[in-house]
Amino acid sequence: MKIVISYNPNDDMICGIMAALKRVDDSLIIWDMRTKPVYDMIDEIQPDLLLLDSQQITPTILRALEENKNISVVLFGLSYYQQVKPLMMCLPYNTPQILFKRLDEEKILYYLINPAANIAQYTGGEYDDRYQSDILYLSVDNKPHMTILTNLSIQKYKFKICGRVPINLNNYLGQTTFKDMTSLIKSTKIGIDFNCSMLYNYIANGILCLSDTKNDYYPHFTSFGYLVELIEKYLYDEDKRQDMIQTAQKEVLRQHTYFNRLKDILFKLQIYPLANECDKVMETFQL
Repeated sequence: MKIVISYNPNDDMICGIMAALKRVDDSLIIWDMRTKPVYDMIDEIQPDLLLLDSQQITPTILRALEENKNISVVLFGLSYYQQVKPLMMCLPYNTPQILFKRLDEEKILYYLINPAANIAQYTGGEYDDRYQSDILYLSVDNKPHMTILTNLSIQKYKFKICGRVPINLNNYLGQTTFKDMTSLIKSTKIGIDFNCSMLYNYIANGILCLSDTKNDYYPHFTSFGYLVELIEKYLYDEDKRQDMIQTAQKEVLRQHTYFNRLKDILFKLQIYPLANECDKVMETFQL
């Protein structure tokens, strides 16, 4: 089976699935539509299965898929089009309930991709340690948490912030790629999280994560003062951090990586040989 996945460096979900699938299937073809038009890709590769970010769909791509109905399509995101009925929808964890109802009515298979960890194994264990920091905050949108981020920025810590929404702080580094995100995480001591959106990423990479949301792994903060108290307690004590990390890390690596999510997707698609390969790859994890 020829599998093609569209390349979108700005979507963490599809980047995670792409990186995991590339480790599981050496023959996976990554299609960059910025450099190869859809008709050229189809003529050259003749894919059996196309994994496509729904945000990247254009009228030309729709027309090409209508004309090549032998290509099965799996869409990632919240949008689909009547002209091309997808084999399956892969949905983000914050998908509105009304979409589930619509997909059920139209008998379209779907899978909810809950938050998962991106880890250095996706790049063969390699990462760039030039991003050293005491504390790290990664998010799509920084603005809802500006008060805490601003207050942390004037503390004594080496604090770095990354996100897609620019903010006017000297320690804001800008938007990060999927690969750089892993390097940033591996190079910090404590990660700050809101709503558990990055919790699994930090845990899987062996990093203590302090979240504002109660979770099964680490203490959560309820105020800025308590956050600073937790930072002071764990930042300078490597042994305390490692004691907390080890148990949590084993659990997350077993259940909450993109290999786990990919395995579920492949089983739903009944691509069992590749689904079984996910287990073999996960057994090699050594962080």
